[in-house]
Amino acid sequence: MRIHLFGHLSVENNGEKIDRFPTNRSKVLLAFLAYHRGMHPRSLLAEMLWPGANPDAIRFRLNQTVAEIRKTLRPLGEAIQSDRFSLGLSSDIETDVAEFVSLTELERSEDSTEERLVRAIYIAREPLLQGLYEDWVAAAADDLNAHLASALYSLSHIAMVDQRWSGAVAYARRAAAINPYSEPIQQTLLHALVQDGRRAEAIRAYEEYEALLRDDFAIVPQSATFEIVRGIQAPSLAASQEPVRAEERWTSPIGGSIEEALEAYIRANDAERAMRLAGSLLQYWNVRGELQVGRRWLQRIFKMPQAVMAPPDARCIALIAFGFASISARKFSSADEAIKRALELARSMNHHKFIGDAMRAQGQAALRQGAFEVSKNAFEASLTAAEQIDDVSGLADSWNGVGECLRFMGRFGEAIVAHRQCRDLRIQIGRLDRAGDAVLNLGIVSSRMGRYDEALSMIREALTTLRTTGSPSVIADCVMEIAGAYAYTGRPMPAARLLSAVAKLRSSVSAPLSSSDRPDYVRFLSTARDQLSRDEFTAQWRLGQATSLPEMIDIALGS
Repeated sequence: MRIHLFGHLSVENNGEKIDRFPTNRSKVLLAFLAYHRGMHPRSLLAEMLWPGANPDAIRFRLNQTVAEIRKTLRPLGEAIQSDRFSLGLSSDIETDVAEFVSLTELERSEDSTEERLVRAIYIAREPLLQGLYEDWVAAAADDLNAHLASALYSLSHIAMVDQRWSGAVAYARRAAAINPYSEPIQQTLLHALVQDGRRAEAIRAYEEYEALLRDDFAIVPQSATFEIVRGIQAPSLAASQEPVRAEERWTSPIGGSIEEALEAYIRANDAERAMRLAGSLLQYWNVRGELQVGRRWLQRIFKMPQAVMAPPDARCIALIAFGFASISARKFSSADEAIKRALELARSMNHHKFIGDAMRAQGQAALRQGAFEVSKNAFEASLTAAEQIDDVSGLADSWNGVGECLRFMGRFGEAIVAHRQCRDLRIQIGRLDRAGDAVLNLGIVSSRMGRYDEALSMIREALTTLRTTGSPSVIADCVMEIAGAYAYTGRPMPAARLLSAVAKLRSSVSAPLSSSDRPDYVRFLSTARDQLSRDEFTAQWRLGQATSLPEMIDIALGS
């Protein structure tokens, strides 16, 4: 079975095709599960489909909608898999989006690079999920457009190397239409226009790009961009233009690992690309529990001779990433300095997205050092920056930070409001994986208020999602809180075992507890230990040290 998400939603198998669904909600749910692979908590799916409705009513509606999908697709096969906590798409179902993303990723392939990328842009020839006007669809389309722009950019360079100038222009124009601010894309377009003899178009394209940057960011293009068109009105220019030499060709790390790509940029002294790539890898390193690895790469990049000459936005991206990585490593002095410099750059560019990111990093650093009022002020300032550009994801992250500060300050009612704001925003854009973080925080607040059964339900719901999408440190947070609820409800043995497993997991990924979280861990551990004999506690601790990650999660979920 294959689900098509580009264009209008449809499902096909062995020549049979279904493109009509009983209700709009069944169509939206199937589309969401096909785009966001993996298992998703039932409660979050229900709230995404029917926001603000009665919880019991929307659970019933969700079951009805799942039954509608199963009945509609029964002639083609079973599409939905589920358990008591969650729903997801069957793992053997293919989607055109998954194929598109795999073709655009920098991996080895039996096909040539050009064949892969041409196939990718053909798959994405129609807009994503036409006729579905959901917030998460718009966010998903933005993500896929980034992949499409990258594929078109690569194809424009391939055409340049082969001196197919008109093809290079066509690809670069399409890439620029998707990402109009990208300097590398604009440079490629200008090079191709000049080589194709279209000088007037090149000048016009440069002037339009210059006006765009000036109007939106109050900055000018890089000098390298200006050099492409400087003086091309001269009659002798056409004769002096040379084809792109092999050593000047764009070198993409296709077929290489991330480490090889970063190493290649460092060897080539290409600080700008190294900074942009490292900055974009922050979430990747975080999910893998490898922020220390990222921090070491960034330290190498900052030592490159050309690092100080990189564009301000590239330096800002890298400094923010370095700040977050340093917070994880509890290197607060270097984190504070990096974030301070990033904020100065962001403000000099009047770049609200970077200002918000830097303020959130500043808030996170203060939070992990126990300066809750300072942290809250930083997160609230980042809300203003996110509102300036309607950055819904940034707003959600800011509300999450505000909620954490309020919880540590004992202002539980206000913390609940903040975390619900975060959860609702993430549900609005279809990020149920990130909404799981908000549910975790709501569960933690319930725990601090002594409502342990309610806390267990919410934290288990969060762990159901985060077990596949969360970083090891976030999984450790979930399990620690479940262990705390066990300890306070008379179940000290699984509590002690889980707390031991959490300590081992955090040590293995170099993610020690923050100073603000450590008192809770110690309190949970003391409560469990006080209910056990010395031998019982020692036995459970040893069991925890030998517990694997899947076993730990199963114990926490009560499986």
